[in-house]
Amino acid sequence: MNSPAASFVLGVLAILGAMALVGRVIRSAIGSLLATAALIAARSSEETSVRRGDLTAMEEGRGAEAKARTARRMAVLSVVFWLVWLLVPLVLIRIVPGIVPWGYVMAVPLWLRVWRSRISRPML
Repeated sequence: MNSPAASFVLGVLAILGAMALVGRVIRSAIGSLLATAALIAARSSEETSVRRGDLTAMEEGRGAEAKARTARRMAVLSVVFWLVWLLVPLVLIRIVPGIVPWGYVMAVPLWLRVWRSRISRPML
């Protein structure tokens, strides 16, 4: 890319991609915190049922705890995935000099989902 216009477009797209990745990291981290809160609530529900001797509620609490544990695991993996995508281009800059812009340009389509969800939401 020797053209100044092409370099400018690449730079703008790279910035947009990096911003999309940062947004995904933040959303995933919030989701991870919410999943952890759900896990704590499910454990509390199960422990309360055990103390009362309610076997049905205890089994429901165990099921809720298992679901919450799975949701938390997936949320943490999501955070790790987005962080790796955000940091790998920066780590590889010494090995492959032009990787940083392209690593982030590939993330630009992540904005499409954000825009689509905003458009499809009804206005209040």
